[in-house]
Amino acid sequence: MLSFVIMRDRVTYAQQCVQALLDAGLDVVIVDHDSRWPEARTWLREEIGPGPEWPRVWHDFNNHPRDLWRVGGPLDGYLGRRPADERFVVTDCDTVPDESCPADWPGMLATLLDFNPRAVKAGLGLRTDDLPEHFEHRDRVQRWEARFQRPAAPWVIGDHTFQPPAVWADVDTTLAMYRGFETFRLGPAIRTAAPYWARHLPWYEDTANLPEELRFYADRAEHGHWRRPDGFTDTHALEGP
Repeated sequence: MLSFVIMRDRVTYAQQCVQALLDAGLDVVIVDHDSRWPEARTWLREEIGPGPEWPRVWHDFNNHPRDLWRVGGPLDGYLGRRPADERFVVTDCDTVPDESCPADWPGMLATLLDFNPRAVKAGLGLRTDDLPEHFEHRDRVQRWEARFQRPAAPWVIGDHTFQPPAVWADVDTTLAMYRGFETFRLGPAIRTAAPYWARHLPWYEDTANLPEELRFYADRAEHGHWRRPDGFTDTHALEGP
């Protein structure tokens, strides 16, 4: 199954994300949004390169993750010519499966799509119970994400009733499996519950002492809490590209 990692500059995050997807048995395409951080450019050019092996790189000089779905963009140019119901994975480079997440998480996401035909995608829920105090927005993130972490109503399938490992909730460009190529929509979508968790890596940073790589990225960012830390009002800005 194909997976797409959207990145810009943050090579340390991207390396972790790409490796996690490869470990899960996915083919990886890195969609680079004009990275200019020197280490990122070197990694993309010299260590990944244009070769036939996975991962591969597509350079897409836009500035928002959802540009991946624009007419003429990478998905339109490739998946747009493939079966409409072909599934694939998309994630920002700053989201990785948690260490406690079972290795079969792609199978779980596929199963959730099988059992929920109206869902356009199924994504890993975001862990927040272990966020460090040095992350400036910890309390705000935990309050926001709490609504997506409540237990789901039991499912009844035939004669069986069981507790699903998921809740209905919109999913932006954090780690998710899509039912097929279409115009981007937040939902209807499903997020998994523990232990099928992902970690949103910026939430673990020391806000007052960001690494040089992230300071460089923040200076160029046009979306998310990196750009306007006091301006976010919803989950999309909290998660950020």
